[in-house]
Amino acid sequence: MFEDLFENYVIDEKRALNFGFQQEGNSFTFRQFILQESFILEVFFQGRDFHFVVRDRDSGLDYVLVKNESVSGEFVGQVRIACHDALIHIRSQCFEVKNNLSPQTERIILHIKKTYNVSLEYLWSHSPTSAVLRHENSKKWFGVLAVLDWSKLDSKRAGKVEVLTVKHDKVGNMLAKKEIFPAYHMNKQYWISLPLDDSLSDDIILSCINISWILTS
Repeated sequence: MFEDLFENYVIDEKRALNFGFQQEGNSFTFRQFILQESFILEVFFQGRDFHFVVRDRDSGLDYVLVKNESVSGEFVGQVRIACHDALIHIRSQCFEVKNNLSPQTERIILHIKKTYNVSLEYLWSHSPTSAVLRHENSKKWFGVLAVLDWSKLDSKRAGKVEVLTVKHDKVGNMLAKKEIFPAYHMNKQYWISLPLDDSLSDDIILSCINISWILTS
């Protein structure tokens, strides 16, 4: 139910401490209220190990039903949803996906952090390797990163590839270039997909990112 939420993630210690985690050695702990402050969610990370407990705020007792999948009901369902939403938020703010497939991805994301002060945000539990890049104030997306089967872009290719999808004002011209593809899961009239496998130069990708940043500002 919750065990896989952090499977492909590693904690970003600086972001986690800024978020409110407490560190003791290589262990990190975070507590917050959930469900109109009726419960306390306590989250624990040590290395790759993750676990959490939910405690009743008044009694201090563990609410063990939240982890018992054989138990159903409206109230326990509400507690589970509150836990899930809180954990997803923690993951998006304090964690990074482990082991990017492409060194180019790491270079591009590092440049984005330095230039725009923006980090990847992992919003979807059902797609843990997909993330968005968005403006801090407006929350508008200027990029979407996903790990795709090559066949989604080119039916003649196989294997996995990391793809960055960005907005562009000259989509037709860009699609005439080799290794630039119609947008995956975005409006193909306004967006394009760029494989991050060094088939395109960093300069081309960074130029497209800057255009997308401007168009979505």
